[in-house]
Amino acid sequence: ASLTTAAAPPYCKLWTLDNIIMSNIGSSGRAAGGELEEKVDLTPETDAKLEQSAELAKSGQVKEALAMLAALEKRCRVGNDTSNLIRVCETSLQYCKDAGDDELL
Repeated sequence: ASLTTAAAPPYCKLWTLDNIIMSNIGSSGRAAGGELEEKVDLTPETDAKLEQSAELAKSGQVKEALAMLAALEKRCRVGNDTSNLIRVCETSLQYCKDAGDDELL
């Protein structure tokens, strides 16, 4: 007897961080009243905070680095700055992985 694998139904699609983020690229956020939110470029702040957080993480202060990035993540999200939001989230996940601490997630 041979085994065949049926395709998974479309409602079983697995969502990954990339799928969720990529599904929102190009779409603008909406404020409570339905009006479009203005996109803010937080690249200079993001560059500086990523550098500061890297120094903290290297010195063993991972929780402090993650706290810094959590505040920056919110600013990027609220400011509709998707490209920097992705950078911040990826860096946060990398710090957790490097620390070997799943609880930090």
